[in-house]
Amino acid sequence: MTSEQIEHLVSKAQHGDHQAFSELVKMSQQKVFRYCYPMLTSRQDGEDIVQETFINAFQHLHQYKDEGNFIGWLMTIAHRLCLNKLKKDKRMFALLHKMTIEQPIIETRQEEEINEEIFKLLNQLKPKYRAIVILKVLESTGCGLLVYKFCNGCRRSNTKEFSNLLII
Repeated sequence: MTSEQIEHLVSKAQHGDHQAFSELVKMSQQKVFRYCYPMLTSRQDGEDIVQETFINAFQHLHQYKDEGNFIGWLMTIAHRLCLNKLKKDKRMFALLHKMTIEQPIIETRQEEEINEEIFKLLNQLKPKYRAIVILKVLESTGCGLLVYKFCNGCRRSNTKEFSNLLII
């Protein structure tokens, strides 16, 4: 879906078209989940935050300005909700041995092992750095998000230094 089509749906949703908002949810739900799940390391928490993201977006849709980046706006909401969840659960620096992950359905055992290792490595990072890594992966899959937009609370030097490590 082109950004013009997305913005057209957003405009319709802002004017009360619930079907248009439903289409926006269907179009972006997986992208938001692919960000939330690794951040929270729990499938259930990821799904809950995705749902909260869309409830929040629906309630504040009138505040969205025609900026051409609706997905970025959703991801900002999801990012803040993930950080709030991590703070609330006091899991900012979750230890690897305490981590319990409900794995998604995976085609092969090798993919499952790779996925497990990725989550273990991600969990060793501070949430702000974990967010940068996840956003970098999403960016490479076509999400086109800017890392700095989601790191408002980070010291600029730390964020820049870490994101420079991710340049491939």
